[in-house]
Amino acid sequence: MSFNVGGCDFCGSRDTPSPEEAYRPWCRLITSVALTCDMCRDYEQLEDQINQLLEKRHQLKACISLYHRKEIMQKIPPEVLANIFQFFVSSDCESHCNPLFLGAICRRWRAIAWSAPRLWCSIAINVNRGSHGDEVRLIRDWLSRSGQLPLSIRITMNPNYELLPEAVISAVIEGVNEYADRWRVLDIQVPPSMLPLFHTDLRGKSILHTLTIDPGTCLSLERISEIFNPMNPRPSPTVVKIISVNLRSIGISWYKVTHLDLTHFSVDECFEVLRQAPFLTNGSFSILPNPNQFQLPEHIISHPNLTSLHFSSSLGTIFFQHVSFPSLRFLSVNNCYAQIPAREILSFLRRSSPALNELHLLSFENDDSQSVIQILNETPSLEILHLHPGFLDDSTPTRLLQRLSDSSLTLNDHGTKFLPRLNTISYTGPLNFPWSAIPNLFGPTWRPLSNFRLRCPGLFEGLEEGCVDEATLLRIQGLERRGISIEITDDDIGGDFLAFSRRRSSLPLDWDDFFDV
Repeated sequence: MSFNVGGCDFCGSRDTPSPEEAYRPWCRLITSVALTCDMCRDYEQLEDQINQLLEKRHQLKACISLYHRKEIMQKIPPEVLANIFQFFVSSDCESHCNPLFLGAICRRWRAIAWSAPRLWCSIAINVNRGSHGDEVRLIRDWLSRSGQLPLSIRITMNPNYELLPEAVISAVIEGVNEYADRWRVLDIQVPPSMLPLFHTDLRGKSILHTLTIDPGTCLSLERISEIFNPMNPRPSPTVVKIISVNLRSIGISWYKVTHLDLTHFSVDECFEVLRQAPFLTNGSFSILPNPNQFQLPEHIISHPNLTSLHFSSSLGTIFFQHVSFPSLRFLSVNNCYAQIPAREILSFLRRSSPALNELHLLSFENDDSQSVIQILNETPSLEILHLHPGFLDDSTPTRLLQRLSDSSLTLNDHGTKFLPRLNTISYTGPLNFPWSAIPNLFGPTWRPLSNFRLRCPGLFEGLEEGCVDEATLLRIQGLERRGISIEITDDDIGGDFLAFSRRRSSLPLDWDDFFDV
């Protein structure tokens, strides 16, 4: 005698449930006819009722939401709402301005947000150990909603990239590569081995405007030789920032670059970029003594369009020997605690004859305190001066302040006035001059000096001896009444040391009767 063993239609359980069926141990149906046990039938009916109630609840919430907003939100045209959403997404608070949040408000908002390409043309991707395939799909869906608009893409990865799932990394970069023809801004902060993955061929020309490459090796001073060759033809960006990547490894055209920031490059690479970027207007070079890949220039490199230069290196002697920037208006020289190359900078200024407006001299050590003054003699157009000497330089500010005080009504060795247009002086460093030197800068003078900024470490140490004396406080008060701005700040902990000195003094709060400069 034989019979067929049936089971519950709902859970499939039989008399002796298998391990897979053990999650419903109550079902023990044995029959030759396919049926559903009583408990499973009740369970199924309850599930249906719950789903129906949830759907009804969802519909009621939508109706309530529409009722509360019908006087305002429902009357706003979709295109106006899309503009409002755009302001929300483009605000500064990145973590709370994700357009996905808009879709979670209501169906109408979701429909408008999902159909507004402007909301999806910028994305920041962070690949970490928790990344998985769902995030890759989310990225692809995000970019697919951007229509045909230019894209701004930022990709960052965990420094311990060896722990990241390789398949996810490849899928993310492949998804980004699919939209290479619409890259407008590309910021890739990825490990060196990931750079070659950014590669695709274009049928049309690239619209890439801004490119940032940071392999995360800056602190180790490691030079990267992996190839970044994203597309054919090569992109011609306008704004470029690159850290610790060999110049030969960067597959872009430099011809249209106007703003450039190179960190940990060799001096010969900087010369080569100056040759290849004729329209460069703003340059920042942080130079290391790396082996030369390019031949040093035999002749002076004259760059007529460069107006702003940040230079950071102890190799200023080599750099300023080979360049001329006649249009330069801003110059910042960080000597990395080396002696300032005064002779080379003087030759550079005389060769270029720039109408320099702002000069920053940073982290320099000098045996000869006259070096800075000699440089300033060649910059009569200067309006803003910032000095931040090294720890061992203790004479430059004293000599300079004295020179400025003495030159109020005198001429220098060339028969011209010393810094006749100077408007602002900023000094950061040790306090190695008397407080009285500050108001002495603002005597009866033709110089339009109206701002003085002082940041010194340790001002709040030894307060009894370190506060600004009352005579100087009175003179500063008088200068402030003339519209002159003077700030004295502790560089270690911050705080207005000038205001603190006033509170510590015995002078009354109302100084009208004590005004005397």
